[in-house]
Amino acid sequence: MYSSKIYLAVFLLFENNSYFLILNNLNSNRKAVYNKIVEIGLKQYSKMFLVNICPTLPETESHSPGLSGSIDLYNSAIYEIMDNYKGEESLKLIDINSILLQQSDLKKYILPDGHHIFPSTHQLIFEEIIKHFNE
Repeated sequence: MYSSKIYLAVFLLFENNSYFLILNNLNSNRKAVYNKIVEIGLKQYSKMFLVNICPTLPETESHSPGLSGSIDLYNSAIYEIMDNYKGEESLKLIDINSILLQQSDLKKYILPDGHHIFPSTHQLIFEEIIKHFNE
């Protein structure tokens, strides 16, 4: 079974080289942590991009049971944050999960381990960021 204890450590680096560290058990307070990250980021930067997690290949559940469910929980929290910040022009979602689910062959985007992505998929994410950067 995939670990039910997921921890998040996020460093937000600021222009003066100071940082803010968030370390939290995501099972207990996931949405509050994500909201705090967005709140701090929007105060510091003119643009902020949230990138959700790519889907897994269907066969991934056989060697990593529960991974898809964990990804769904994370992505749901990201969608909820985006709903909370509707109208906030400086916050954009890169919904790579939905983009890849529209593709005919996920194996072109996801490595054979069923979860990690190819460099070309990273490039796709980068291109999506650039597309929205000048909006």
